[in-house]
Amino acid sequence: MQLNETIEIHYNKAVLGLFFCFAVLFFIGGFVLFTIPPEYEKWSLSFHFVSKFSLMGVGCILLGLFGGNFLLEKLRDKSPALVIDNEEFTINKDEPIVVTWGKIDRIETQISTYRSEDSEYKEKLLVPVLKNPEEYLSSTANKFLSFADKFGLDAKVGPPITISTKALECSFEELKRILETKLQDYKNQHPVKGD
Repeated sequence: MQLNETIEIHYNKAVLGLFFCFAVLFFIGGFVLFTIPPEYEKWSLSFHFVSKFSLMGVGCILLGLFGGNFLLEKLRDKSPALVIDNEEFTINKDEPIVVTWGKIDRIETQISTYRSEDSEYKEKLLVPVLKNPEEYLSSTANKFLSFADKFGLDAKVGPPITISTKALECSFEELKRILETKLQDYKNQHPVKGD
């Protein structure tokens, strides 16, 4: 890897397309649930004019619409999901997250576990450990997210920045190697005084 190389990592369009198909299925399933006549319900809610299936149908329709819209925007988007250069890396979301290498202490691996009754799914996440997380949170453009992140940080729920490779065109090991190499290159070029 060249020292002055800028690396762009794009979204994996096949994975996003699969998620988009699931969003369409949610929308169709919600429409089916919404149209089920109330006499097929075994129990009713306290609202006699609204059926349980209608409420679930509306929820599925909204989830399918918003999720499908978000995924369709990402499928059409030509910009990279992650841009890594010598001074910073940028995560392109609704509002891009820009983090300079000087604010990062190290890169760690975190494993998130999702459990259901009969299965367990583990996902590896990359966590850039910030030297001063409070400074990062106060500089976040979206004040609601800044407040939520600060609450999560105080409650020890999780770090302010995590990177998942699930929808990227890059493996976990490769991205971890790239981030660690760029961070080490930055530290070599900008040694901390007193070390």
